[in-house]
Amino acid sequence: MDKRDLKICSNVFYNNEICKIENIAYDHACLVTNDGKIYIPISDIQPIPITEEIIAKLGFIEHTNKYMKWKEYRLETNKGYITIAEVSNSIDKNWSIHIDNLDYDSCANVDIKYLHDIQNIVWTCLNIELEIK
Repeated sequence: MDKRDLKICSNVFYNNEICKIENIAYDHACLVTNDGKIYIPISDIQPIPITEEIIAKLGFIEHTNKYMKWKEYRLETNKGYITIAEVSNSIDKNWSIHIDNLDYDSCANVDIKYLHDIQNIVWTCLNIELEIK
């Protein structure tokens, strides 16, 4: 993984476990695991691909209507509205995220591939940490 894609509080895979990044220093990261904290090389960390299960664990609710040809998931927050859709314009990405502020002004519309992409974009646009429940 490229350390430029990571931020504190992002979730990643390490040893087939979802972990939370607590600290990043040079080429190492401190992860919070089920067994406690560990300090490992960033090269040992894997991104978490977006799945319907991961989206649900973030608190998103599936939204459907008869006109859509893809699945959408929505989350309302006290700072804005987030929609994740199983549609993308990018070759290697299967999902997109759209974020509106409370006045429904568009803040972001980006193709995404990994959980940390969602977390980073939401933090940048709304200053909200999305955590897996």
